Amino acid sequence: MIKDLMVYQSDIEEELGFVLLERHIPAGTDFPLHWHDYIEFEIVVSGSARHVYNGNAYTISEGSAYMMSYYDFHGVTALTDLELYSIHFNRNMLHPDLIPFLDFNRFRCRFDPPETDHIVKKLLQLSTESQKAQPFYKILVQNILSEIVVLMIRKCKADTDHATPQPVLQAVAYINDNFQRDLTLTELADHLSFSPNYLGQLFKNQTGRTFNEYLNTLRLKYACRLLSLTDLTVKEVAFTSGYSSVEYFLSVFKKKMMMTPNAYRKLS
Repeated sequence: MIKDLMVYQSDIEEELGFVLLERHIPAGTDFPLHWHDYIEFEIVVSGSARHVYNGNAYTISEGSAYMMSYYDFHGVTALTDLELYSIHFNRNMLHPDLIPFLDFNRFRCRFDPPETDHIVKKLLQLSTESQKAQPFYKILVQNILSEIVVLMIRKCKADTDHATPQPVLQAVAYINDNFQRDLTLTELADHLSFSPNYLGQLFKNQTGRTFNEYLNTLRLKYACRLLSLTDLTVKEVAFTSGYSSVEYFLSVFKKKMMMTPNAYRKLS
C-alpha cells in the first residue's frame, strides 16, 4: 500500500500495522517542524534537502536515512526535487528485543548505494505482502521491519551493549504520566528512591537528554497537538501542557519550532 501524502497524526490501518509512502517532493517544498504518534523511517533515494532533526540542521541526500520515535521532531525543506521512501509503523510491529533501543538512541546515518538498494527492495516487499495478504504475511512484515531497524541500529552504532536500567524506564513512565503538572527532578528522584544528582546523571547517560530537556520536549509536542486539534487559546494550551507561564511557553516554542504557536496552528 503506497500513498503519496504527508501525515503527522497516525493513518496506520490497525489490521495492516504500517503505512508505506513513496514521496516525490518538488524543490522548495517545506514541511515545518512536527512530530508523529508513530515510528517513522525515511530514506532518500535522490535529491537533497535541509533536514532539521531534534533542533539540529543537516543536509540530506541519496542514502540519507533517519528514524523518529514518538518524542523526536523534525522538518524538511527540499533543496532540489526529492525522492524518498517513508514508512510509518507502531512498536508492536517490531521484534520485542528492539523496542527498548528506540527511546534511548537517536537514529540518523547514510547508507551506501548497495545498502540503499537493499532497503528499498525490502520496503517494496512490504508493499507486496500487504497487497497480497498471503497466509502468515504479518510474520514476514514484522521480520522485514525488524531487519530494517536492525540495519539502522548497526549503521548508527547505537548502544546495544547493555539493557536500559530499570530506574530510567520507570522515570520515563513517570514523566509521561505526570508531565502536565509541575514536575521536578527532585520529586521524580524521591518517587524512585534515588538522589536527584544520581538519577539526573543516569537519565542523561541513557537517554542523551537531561530531565528538563526530555520533559520540555514532551510538553512541547503535547502543546503542538493541542494547537492542531483543539480551539484552546495559547494560554490554555500552555497551562494544559504543563508550562508554569505563558511567557516561558512562548520562548520555548519559538526556539524549538522556529515560529509562534499561532503560526503553527495556521499551518496545521
